[in-house]
Amino acid sequence: AAGGGTWRPFDSLIEYFGRASINSYSGYTTAQVCAQFNIQNVAGAFDTSLVILNAGVNDDLSTSSKRDASLSILSAAINALGHTNYKVCGLLFKYTCTSTPGAEWTTTTNAATYAAVSAYNTMLLEKFGSKFIDMQGISVASYDPTSTADVAAVATGVDWGISAS
Repeated sequence: AAGGGTWRPFDSLIEYFGRASINSYSGYTTAQVCAQFNIQNVAGAFDTSLVILNAGVNDDLSTSSKRDASLSILSAAINALGHTNYKVCGLLFKYTCTSTPGAEWTTTTNAATYAAVSAYNTMLLEKFGSKFIDMQGISVASYDPTSTADVAAVATGVDWGISAS
């Protein structure tokens, strides 16, 4: 379940996990998305489905207490499932080559947002363990040195942590 944005990451997940359907829940924040998600779940819509949750990028994650609040809402939605057939997506860092220069989240541009999102991803990993999908890690691992966009992103620091492993 996700509100807004692109579905490209989910195309790959569907390929990986097999046949699936995507249900998008309207809302801008985790609270809005999860409220709709919980309404559907009460009706039993997710009794046997693999549920992939992608929420948080539109939340204000600027403080520890705000990150805790978003995580609490997401955890409540997961608890409402009544099963463990779910995955939680980590947040991708924003990067733009041309459309809105300066909007990216890096260690130097919008560094506070970068740090907050990084902290939230760490919280998601700690809370959900093997149920966590490291979307940023997948992005970093797919680095293509022949791609102008990838090289530019790495140059700004958006895809930090690329290693040989």
